[in-house]
Amino acid sequence: MKKLTFLLLAFLLIQPVLFSQNCLPGETLFSTQEEIDNFQINYPGCTVIEGKLNITGNNINNLEGLSVLTAIGGDLWVDNNDSINNLTGLHNITSIGGKLSIGGLDAIENLVGLEGLTSVNGMLEICFNNSLINLSGLNSLSVVSGVILIHTNPLLSDLLGLENLSAAGGGLSLHRNDNLTDLTGLENLHSIDGHITINDNENLESLNGINNIQSSSITNLYISDNDNLSTCEVQSICDYLASPSGTIEISNNNTGCNTQEEVEEACGNISIEEFKSVELFEIFPNPAKNKLTIKNRKELKIKEINIFNQLGEKIYIIDGDKNNIDISKLDKGIYIVEIKVENNNYRKKLIVN
Repeated sequence: MKKLTFLLLAFLLIQPVLFSQNCLPGETLFSTQEEIDNFQINYPGCTVIEGKLNITGNNINNLEGLSVLTAIGGDLWVDNNDSINNLTGLHNITSIGGKLSIGGLDAIENLVGLEGLTSVNGMLEICFNNSLINLSGLNSLSVVSGVILIHTNPLLSDLLGLENLSAAGGGLSLHRNDNLTDLTGLENLHSIDGHITINDNENLESLNGINNIQSSSITNLYISDNDNLSTCEVQSICDYLASPSGTIEISNNNTGCNTQEEVEEACGNISIEEFKSVELFEIFPNPAKNKLTIKNRKELKIKEINIFNQLGEKIYIIDGDKNNIDISKLDKGIYIVEIKVENNNYRKKLIVN
């Protein structure tokens, strides 16, 4: 009996070792649904992949077999697939030790499935996703240690999903996202430790969204070939132009942002108060339950108020200038309140409880 008790105790003690361990220290390629489905059978107890994981190819239609994973030690690539319509299965991953690359996924409209991710210790690359509308799913991401590179996503309408991103370690590059009109979603990005490169975004009109980046964290500035871009005089850009630390190239944009001189002139015509949207509008209470009040500090003419859910879907539209809004029908959660005035849109995070 004592021997049996000892064996049972020993078995219980080694359970965490058996059922929670690292695996796959090298480079691993999954290209079939069978490999995904059998992951927990082939690698029992594995919750952390130590090396690089590449998930690629049209033979994969879901990632649910990877739901036990909590971290990737190296890079994570998910690419070249037109069958996957969400990233569910990766939802328990909290950190990626290298690069995160999401590319060539033609069926996804957002990044739902990455809700647990808080840090990427390398580049964040999101590219060539022909149906991607917004970046919802990355809502918990706070730090990217490398460059943020978002390019060639033709339907991407905003950067919602990155509201909690506060720092990047290698710069910000936005190219050929032809449906972007502004940079809403980056309001909490304060440090980039690298360049800002914004080019070939056909319908981009304004740089609103990157207002709060500390100019001292910007090394070089490249803004070019954005045919409709006329509003570049946001605080981060104006501050950098006032005291640059590197190369500045501003060209082939719309009037108002076509040259460095035009942007500097526009910056000189704006008061400090106009830079700070947080001082222009206040929403309260926040968190809220039934009623929401918008305080318009400068009595600007509000054209429209919109409320977006965490998927970036517009769920509430209020036409005209209205200060008190009934939100009693909204479910508990996090929302974005968009306040549209004549030339700008201002967005605030709202918590409903």
